[in-house]
This record gives sequence, C-alpha cells and structure tokens, in this order.
Amino acid sequence: MASSPNGLYLPPELLRNLFEFLPQRDLASACLVSKGWCELAFRYLHRNRTIRGISGLERFTAQVVADPQNYLTSCIHSLSLQFQSELEEPPGLIDMVTSFRRFRWVIPKLKHLKYLEWHEVTYFETDLVIGILRDFAAKCPQLEALTVRCVTYHPRGRITTKRLNEAFRFSNLKYLDMFYEDESVWADDINPHPAVPIETFDDIVGNAPYVSHLSLEDGGCNVLWDMKNPLKNLSHLRLVLSKEYAATAGHPSLDHLIDFFTKHPHITDLEVDGFQRFQETGYSPSTGLFPSLKRFVGPAAVCMDILTSPTGVHLETIVIKDDYSTFPDYTQSIRELARVIQPLPKLKELYFSTSADDKQGTLDTGSLEMLLAATPALESLGLSCFSLKLVSD
Repeated sequence: MASSPNGLYLPPELLRNLFEFLPQRDLASACLVSKGWCELAFRYLHRNRTIRGISGLERFTAQVVADPQNYLTSCIHSLSLQFQSELEEPPGLIDMVTSFRRFRWVIPKLKHLKYLEWHEVTYFETDLVIGILRDFAAKCPQLEALTVRCVTYHPRGRITTKRLNEAFRFSNLKYLDMFYEDESVWADDINPHPAVPIETFDDIVGNAPYVSHLSLEDGGCNVLWDMKNPLKNLSHLRLVLSKEYAATAGHPSLDHLIDFFTKHPHITDLEVDGFQRFQETGYSPSTGLFPSLKRFVGPAAVCMDILTSPTGVHLETIVIKDDYSTFPDYTQSIRELARVIQPLPKLKELYFSTSADDKQGTLDTGSLEMLLAATPALESLGLSCFSLKLVSD
C-alpha cells in the first residue's frame, strides 16, 4: 500500500505513472514521504545514472558492491560516464587506472542496461578502456544504444585499428552516435592524424547491422560513402560537418550522397548540418530519393532541394536549422525557400532554428504567408528564433 502522510491511499499504478515523468529532485523528495513511496520511487530515481569523474566512478562502484541483492543495478537502464580532465599527464593516473579496474568488476551486474554514454578526453584508446567497452558488449545483453564522445590523447602513439575494433562488438545495437576529435600530443599541423582511422569507423558500423538510428560527425561521415553493406534497418540519420572540418576536408561529393541515399530508401528522419545543397545546376539528384522521409532537419538550402522534389508531399515535420550562417543569411535563405516552395499537404509541424549571435533583421510577412499557404494541414509553427518585428516587403 502506498499512502500519503495524511492517510490518503494512492494506488501504486497511479504513483508509477506519476514517477515516470518526475525529475530527479522530485523523485528524491518522494522517497522521503513513506517507505511505500520510497520503494516505488527508488526504481525511477536510479533508472538514469550519470557518473562524473573518477570520484563519481568510485562512489558508484562502492554502491554496487554494497548491494549484494543487485537491487540498485536492476533499476539502471541508462548509464552516462563523463570524464573530462585536462589533456595532460594526469597526476592521479595510477588511481584512475585502479578505479577503472574496480569498475570492471561490477559491469556484469548491469544486465538491464539499455543505453551507454562514454564521454572522456583522456585515454580512450588504452587497453583498459577497450576492455571496459568489451565487457559492456559481452555482459549487458539488452544494450541497444551507444554514444561515444571522445577527445583522444595518445601518450604512446595510436593503438592498432584491429585492437580498437574489438571495443565495438555490440550485437544488438540499434542507436549509434559517435564523435572523435584528435587532440594528440603527437599530432601537428604538418602531419596530423585522425583519432580513429576511417577503416575503423567502417568496421564499427559494420559490426552493428541492426542499427536504426545513426549519428556521425565530421570525418565519421566518410564511412557512409564506402560502406560495403547497406544498413537495412536505418530509419534515422544525423550527419554533421563542422565549419572547420568542411574548410579543410571539403564536402562529400554529390555522387557519394546519391549513392548512399539510393541504397537506404527507408530513412524516415534525416538531419544534416554543415552540408551544401544536394542539387547542381541543371540536375536534380533528390528526385526519387528519400521516398519514406517524414521529418527533415537542416539548412534552408538543402531543405529547398527536398521540398522542390516529389519527396516534399510526404513530409510531416520540417525544422529549418542552420548553426553556421549569420542571421541575415538565414532569413534570406528562408525568403528564397518561400518563393519556390510547393504544396506540402501532409506537413503538420514547421519550426525555425538558428544559433546565430547577430539576430538582427526582418522576415517579411509575404514570405511567411507563402509558407503558410503551402501548408494547409499545419498544426504547430515555431518562430521563437525571430526575436524581431515582422514587416511587409
């Protein structure tokens, strides 16, 4: 029985539905109400755990060791490990290695873990960390989502591609989000090297044939163009090219884009950032591509290619997002989009988003009226990025 302090009986089913959506602070308060509430709230309080730093890792390991009935670990569905120390020889390196080794002992207890995030800037490519990821892959059979955010550091040079691949043998992986940035003390402007070779990305993605959600950034995107076997379950794709990377490595060729998307016709959700247009003068490669696309997030220029193709009639959600343009350029691209937009009979959501600092200028009401006229089924419109007054042309 779960009763409140005033004696009012609240059915456990009702409390579970309530606890499902409460933030951590409120769940912690709920644990103090009564023993019954504590038992119900505990599972939700520890469902998503975040570990920050080595001290946090030590505390978590101690908690698991002190729980022989594995009640705590049975609650954990999501685990985020964040180690963001300086890119120098850590003074507590020995303690860190010892803490990682202790942590490996408790990984087999995380049998209900479904989501793992590894975010660190120290020794990702060492044998110890690779062993930890291998343990997660082998001992956590329900794990289906992996996020890796690493700024690597190579105190003794890079590890071999074959050895690094051993860390990514997640047989049931459905969601994969990877980003590597090389800050190696051995790298220099004359002879730089990527943190993870492209062939490694290829093997990592190839080892996850059931991936349905894939997110790649910068050099990681290149694996898609050389992929030997299509990802048959891929439905959600996010590709990001930073301005710095695009300036040095350039944009992927049009042929590569066409070839990849032709082989993956089941993509329903596409997000691109930092990409140029999918079309060239006198040629429209987007015709016939994205036959299943329902949601698109990206800059207006790419959005224009999609909306002026047969794909546009199937879209239900559009987010016109550009994090690299100035605000005047952003509004100008929307004006150009409004002039060429075709009817979007199924579109229900339309949002505008930009991180530009110089939010100065105006969007004419004529452009907005053309966009609204092409979207008769629109139910939600987001204009929050326009902190300005709309004026007529």
